[in-house]
This record gives sequence, C-alpha cells and structure tokens, in this order.
Amino acid sequence: DALPRPGHRPLVIRIVALGSPLGDDAAGLEVGHRLAARPPRGVEVSVRDRPGFALVDAIQGADAVLIVDAARGSSDAGQVEIGRYAGRRHATRSPTSSHGAGVAEVLALARSLGHLPARVDLLTITAAPGRSPSVGLSSEVRRALAGAERRARTWAAGLASVSPDGGASN
Repeated sequence: DALPRPGHRPLVIRIVALGSPLGDDAAGLEVGHRLAARPPRGVEVSVRDRPGFALVDAIQGADAVLIVDAARGSSDAGQVEIGRYAGRRHATRSPTSSHGAGVAEVLALARSLGHLPARVDLLTITAAPGRSPSVGLSSEVRRALAGAERRARTWAAGLASVSPDGGASN
C-alpha cells in the first residue's frame, strides 16, 4: 500500500515498542531498547512500558508505525511475526492486562479519534505459555530477539526508502 505523500515534508516513520519488564512480556521492550541504542536512519523509536491508552499519543502524527510487542498465541514460543493492522480484532493483549487496554482497543480508539496513522504494522514475539513473569525472558524468546530486531530494521529501511529524504529525523 502506498503511503500518502504529505507535501514536501518527509514521512514520519515510528517504531513503538511495548511491554512490561516482567517475563516474556519484556520482549517488546528489549527489542525497542536495541533499536533505540542505534535507531534506523530516518525512524523515530519509542519504548513504552505498559502504555495503555497513552499508545494513542505515541502513534499520533506518524505516517507509518510498527508496534513491537510480545503476544500470547497458538504459535511456538519465540515465533516472530509481522503483519498489517487492518482494523480487525488483532489484539496482542487482553483488555484486562496490566496495560490497561489491549493494542486492538487502543488502535480502534485512535481510528475513531482520527489519529490512526495511514499504515500500522504489528511485529509480535510469541511468549512461552504458562511461564511465571518473575523468572525473566524464556530461552525461546531471548533467542528470538535478534531476529525481531532485524525484522524491525528491514521494515524501517523499506519505508525510509520511499520517503523523499529518508524519513523523519532522529
């Protein structure tokens, strides 16, 4: 999908990494810290601990956003997946999580407020099932972090290349 050409300004491309510091839910934060230490050219990186509805503010004003987060699901632990958010129920959290609201609920709110970027993609790292949050990252998720970081950088490079001057400034 083509992103809108916002006149003469560069595209605002943002990676928003989410999570909590507990267990496999820290995967998004870990990837975000790696990206923030050496941000992709022309890409803003934001790392948010359990943002809940503040995620709306984190994505507002961007033309394209990649949300990086841990997910519970039917995939094997450590599985890294990336996909386009298309308004369907694409939750990486339940509404009763410590985040206060799931990603899908927050994106739906952003859409209703007119703050949803033209492009929103989700990069998820599948958490190990039934793991206590007090024991840190599972070995499967820890091994997946480098691959998740590479996928985020590839996503960013692809979008920065379509912006007239390489995207947003860091």
